[in-house]
Amino acid sequence: MYTELQLDRIADYKFQASLHGAEIKDNNKPSDNTSSEAATLPQFGDPKDYEHLSSEAKEGLTAKMKQQHSNWVKGQ
Repeated sequence: MYTELQLDRIADYKFQASLHGAEIKDNNKPSDNTSSEAATLPQFGDPKDYEHLSSEAKEGLTAKMKQQHSNWVKGQ
């Protein structure tokens, strides 16, 4: 019964969103690309691995990781 109520609530939210002009995708089935998403997720390393780098090199790596994370969030 709880699941049916949740599905009804989701359907109502989708209807309200469509009234406001949102394009609704039907995402009722789980995605199969979770393993590929996990593989592309930027991973941060141990800070001890970066102690030997200069501050400029660290800033460059930081900018690169931020860009990778931004692209990952945007789905690119």
